Amino acid sequence: MIVMRPTNIGIIFVVSGFDIGGAELQLLQYVRRAPRRFEVRVIGLQEGHGAPLFRDFQAACHCESMPRGGKNAPSVLARLATRLRQSGGAVVHSFQDGSPGTWGRLAALLARTPYIVHSDRCHNPPVTNMQRRARPWLDRVTARFFTNAKETAAWMHGRGVKRNRVVVIPNGVDLKRFNPARRDSDRAAWGVPADATVAGFLGRLRMGEKRLDILVDALTRMPEPRRPDFVVIGGSGPDERLVSEHVSRDPWLRQHVRMVGAVGDAPAFLAGIDYLVLSSSSEGLPNVVLEAMAMKKPILATAVSDVPEVLGGAGLLARAEDSDDLANAWCAMQALPADKRAEMGELGRAQVESRFDIDLTSTRFWDAHQDLCEGNA
Repeated sequence: MIVMRPTNIGIIFVVSGFDIGGAELQLLQYVRRAPRRFEVRVIGLQEGHGAPLFRDFQAACHCESMPRGGKNAPSVLARLATRLRQSGGAVVHSFQDGSPGTWGRLAALLARTPYIVHSDRCHNPPVTNMQRRARPWLDRVTARFFTNAKETAAWMHGRGVKRNRVVVIPNGVDLKRFNPARRDSDRAAWGVPADATVAGFLGRLRMGEKRLDILVDALTRMPEPRRPDFVVIGGSGPDERLVSEHVSRDPWLRQHVRMVGAVGDAPAFLAGIDYLVLSSSSEGLPNVVLEAMAMKKPILATAVSDVPEVLGGAGLLARAEDSDDLANAWCAMQALPADKRAEMGELGRAQVESRFDIDLTSTRFWDAHQDLCEGNA
């Protein structure tokens, strides 16, 4: 019997917006690699035209913004449902919990979209009380769940999602872009000498998850001679002012910590540091860890989600939400000889090449959508 494959499968992704973030950047990579058999649209729930990634998405697919919130929320839900119905897509994929997971799935249900798909990118994400109450009901009408981490999949199972409805596809890295042979870096712009030891943080400046307060606190608990020469904090976010206030309280920090704001060229940032520091209390599978590993940079991270498994021998771990343990692990990283750090970097690159190449994970991502539509999964 000849099985006819569907053509031009319409998929609409509902996202929170087009700001620079790990989930948004990962989706952009997938959209850019979408096979021709898919017709892709992306709808953001915040004003998008001036957002950093809006033009990038616009160049890769049809995208638009449909701001929601406040007293206009019911009308926005109706407009979103109408737009989904008009698109005639086979799949609505809400990308991340919170507003996309709630509004996207509700609108897809109203639009009678054949398949509702939802991605959770970290376990126990921040949501409102209304969103938390709606989630169990929305989970029951969701055909498939995507996540980038086994830990998040386990959290989904714990809240009642059946295992055969969860697909784990780890984040991927563009190995051509994140090339350790790259020699240009941002050090000169930071005012950092070429021979200095530099620890770097790169990510969204949001205290609740990234815990920059613990990072700064751990640094101050280290004896000054054992600290790195400089710590560079890259990224922007709602708590940027709070992080700056933490830094300004200590004379050593004011002199040795650089807050460089939003980073447009992540490979250049990573080329400029000696190792990455991640102080998160909650994660899925953080892009920046894989990207730093691809650049052959050792990792100092908290033992959250799938990070310990991914890291292997490519770095050092500390307990989450424990400034003293992070400080001790940081001192240990500083004490490592250069050849040991280089060995960690080589292990990290090999790990990414074998498991996290974006072309490999992107193929799995799109095949999972097609399998759903064909009834093969």
